[in-house]
Formats: sequence, structure tokens, C-alpha cells
Amino acid sequence: MLTKFVILVIPFILGGIVSLSFWLTNFYPQYNIPMILASGIVLIYVIIFIFASKEVNPIYYRKKYLMLSTMICWLIAEILFGYYSGFMEIDPYPSIADTFYTMGYIFFAVYLFSLNQLYKIERSLIMSSIVTFSLIIIYVLYVSIFIYEVQLLSGGIVHFILFFIYPFFDLYIVAAGVLYYFRAKTISVSKESFYWIFISLFGFFFFIADLTFEYNELLGFEHDHYLFDLLFNIGYLLIGAALTYRIYFLRGRNFWKSLKN
Repeated sequence: MLTKFVILVIPFILGGIVSLSFWLTNFYPQYNIPMILASGIVLIYVIIFIFASKEVNPIYYRKKYLMLSTMICWLIAEILFGYYSGFMEIDPYPSIADTFYTMGYIFFAVYLFSLNQLYKIERSLIMSSIVTFSLIIIYVLYVSIFIYEVQLLSGGIVHFILFFIYPFFDLYIVAAGVLYYFRAKTISVSKESFYWIFISLFGFFFFIADLTFEYNELLGFEHDHYLFDLLFNIGYLLIGAALTYRIYFLRGRNFWKSLKN
């Protein structure tokens, strides 16, 4: 167990400390370095997760390639965001980076939905959860837009669409994580339920971060990036924590032997 901890957990902790250190020191924030590091760390752990879960669950491990696609898209998006903001010195929102953010969300949503083949939650419960969260988003954001006037959205129709898309996907992740958590408690014997707690928290932090970012854009607060940068960073690290926890308790002995060698 100590070998597992050293090989898997300590590198993640050190990577998270480095990422948060860039945020704490406000080291060239315009280049988006903390988010690039955090998303890169998660991408590495997704690759390890795919490799580690192949021998444990060969039927469902292929679905994790959707998560891999998510993190590749988000890493590209973070790099583009830093490129536009730091090197080009232009507003990166909205931009081509949002195309990759959105693609990443779509891949992740499909990944979560596909896992229902394993968890077998009633579709009516899933749909009711999605509808409920959608109504919350529509009510809060719709009222906000008419209070502050939609004309204040600098990116026009694209900005208007993104204003709804990101919070919707965030709450979808929260809802799926909560549903899978309670389902996993009844059917899983490998402590998988706690994995979904981390995923739900990730969705929650991204939701708050996206709302903060959107309202900053709406109200014209150009320099108040410190808070939502921290929330996004924590969100990424929560995905990494979920993956680290899940890999740590995998029962694939051949995988751990290969790491030792």
C-alpha cells in the first residue's frame, strides 16, 4: 500500500501544490498557467486511469476514452485561453477556446450518460433532474440578463449562448454525480461511491466559477479574475483527486506490478 501511495498520490499532491502556487503568487496570470498545469495533471491521470482499469473492467473501460477526449479538449482550451490573453493581449472570451471547452463538456456529458448502462438508474429520474436544474439556470440567468440588459454581453449571440451552456453542463455533472453516488453505494464493492463525491464537487466548483466569470463579463469587472481562477483550479484538482482515489483502490494487481517494475 505504501508503494501505491508513493507512486500515485504523492505526484498528484506535488502537482497540485505547484499549480496552486502559481495562483497564490499571481505568476503571470494572463498566461493562464495554473489552469494549464492543473488540466495537464488531470490528463495524465486520466491516461493512467484508462490503463489501470482495462484489466479490472474490460467492458466499460473504453467509455473512459470519452473522459480522455474531455481533458484533451480542455487542455487545448486552456492553452488557447492563455495564448489569446497573454501573447495576443486580447479578450479570450468568447473565442476558439470556447469551442474546445464546449466539446469537452459534451464528451464528459456523454461519458456520464453512457455509464448508466452500468448503474441502471431510471431514465425518468435522470430527466427530472436535468429539467429541474435547467429551470434553475434559466430562471437565474434569464432574470439576470434582463436586469443588466443583454446588450452588455460583449460577444453578442455567441456570448449569450455560452452564458447558458456552461452552467447547464456544470449542474448536469453535479446531478449525475449525486445520482451515481447513491446508486454506487448499493451496487459497488470497490468504494466507488466516493469517486462520485469528488466528481459532484468538481461540477459544483465549476458552476460557481462559471457564474462568477459570466457576471464579471456582464458587469464589466475586467480585473476580478482571482476568485474564479481559484475555483476552476480547485475544480480540475477535484477531478484529479477523484481519479487518484479510483485508481488507488483498483484491484488490478498486474497494473501495480508493472508500475513497480
